[in-house]
Amino acid sequence: MVRATQPPDRALISSSEAERFVKPIQSAAALLALFVGHLVPAGVAAQSRRLVEDFRILPAESDSLAFSAIADIESGRGGRVYVLQPDLRVVQVFDSSGKRVRVIGRRGSGPGEFQFPLRLGLKQDSLWVWDPTSARISVFDEGGRLQRTISLGTVGSARLLASGEVAIKRYDEDAVRDGGVARLRAPLLRYSAGGAIVDTLLHLDADSVGPLRIPVAAGMAQGQQPFTTTPLWAVSPSGTSLVLVERNLASRPGDAIYRIRRVSTAGRVIFVREVKYTARRLEDADLEAVVDAWVARLTSSERGRPSSGTVRRDQVRRAIYRPATLPPVGDILIGSDDSIWLRRVDSRSGNTASWIRFDATGRSIGEVEAPVEAQLMRASATHVWAVVRDTDGVPAVVRYRVQ
Repeated sequence: MVRATQPPDRALISSSEAERFVKPIQSAAALLALFVGHLVPAGVAAQSRRLVEDFRILPAESDSLAFSAIADIESGRGGRVYVLQPDLRVVQVFDSSGKRVRVIGRRGSGPGEFQFPLRLGLKQDSLWVWDPTSARISVFDEGGRLQRTISLGTVGSARLLASGEVAIKRYDEDAVRDGGVARLRAPLLRYSAGGAIVDTLLHLDADSVGPLRIPVAAGMAQGQQPFTTTPLWAVSPSGTSLVLVERNLASRPGDAIYRIRRVSTAGRVIFVREVKYTARRLEDADLEAVVDAWVARLTSSERGRPSSGTVRRDQVRRAIYRPATLPPVGDILIGSDDSIWLRRVDSRSGNTASWIRFDATGRSIGEVEAPVEAQLMRASATHVWAVVRDTDGVPAVVRYRVQ
């Protein structure tokens, strides 16, 4: 049985720190700019808003499809919600009241089956699901019936474009030198709807620090480095444009900039903006907060997942890359209205985290204060969908109103 709740009009506030579900490392690249503008979010007259919870989906513990890990969420026509569960190899579909109406997929390697799916999206009336283990995208109709399969033959991070083509970021083994620092060349490739390479959309150079690897009893836990210099990238929900955030770290505290680029999937530069910020030194407290979160995650038992056992803090600490300054932003989200959401890394204070919002043209439109434990996954002008874990590590799907 699924429980959907609609709480009173209040801000959801909690002091717990949550970790994101591990996703493939994301990166971005430089493109030829038609023009460059300067934006200073703090200097723009824009409203500061907050997120207020107004809806929650949480299946009962006894439910055979109870949430344990959620890789992605999508909201569709008629208030339907699509929840991707990689551990169960399914997509659960809920109606606007929170009632489960359909389950798509199952474990396996056959047509319409998943091995470990990590991303989903909607293209008109079709649902697509990216399974990097199978190296393919499966496309389903509204009734959950398989329409077609796009086999790509490579692992990475893939998105279905509006044209029916696929953008996929993969890493080459060759390292290149950039200012004396080794960096990985990570091309963003365009594949045809038939699964053949068409061309290279972008060359994405990522830092060579490598992922976070922490020794645990069961082997090795792996995740994304929290203070990486790797650029961020995302494809708009419509599949018609890409947004890239180049966030090269400042070598010392003080005035600095990061750059936002938006380009069409045809390669046309829509805008380039430089955003001023004040680089802050990475303090011991910043590092220890990340160590605390990883230790808590690895030593707690999540529903359907065994604990990793005792984790030594010094092992976690040694695994974390520590630059001189904090990166300006740590996450990117593209709204259904083409707005750009960037989470400020230096903003986590107490119960909230700040997200800077830009409109479709790159103009700053203010900040949104979100519960620090909320993993934002989808956004519109009025609402945000997120995953929130309780103190036992059990995730719920939560909808917030932007207020």
